[in-house]
Amino acid sequence: MTAISPELTGLAGFTYEAQVAAYFLIALLFEGEIRGLEGSVAERVSAQQGHLGAPLDDLIIEGRRGDGSLSTLHLQAK
Repeated sequence: MTAISPELTGLAGFTYEAQVAAYFLIALLFEGEIRGLEGSVAERVSAQQGHLGAPLDDLIIEGRRGDGSLSTLHLQAK
């Protein structure tokens, strides 16, 4: 018999991912700095983009630095 993680059956992993996404969506809403991309202001938050070739697909946060250059953060929330 194989043990099944309670995170999978109880959706704890999904809940955590949603909380992490909410943090970055708030940064997007308030045009705030992105944790993990210091000096960048949030411009776009995407989720579940593995089918488009993203290496870590849970969350993709895109930002713009003060000099106008783009920055991207790929996250796998576990």
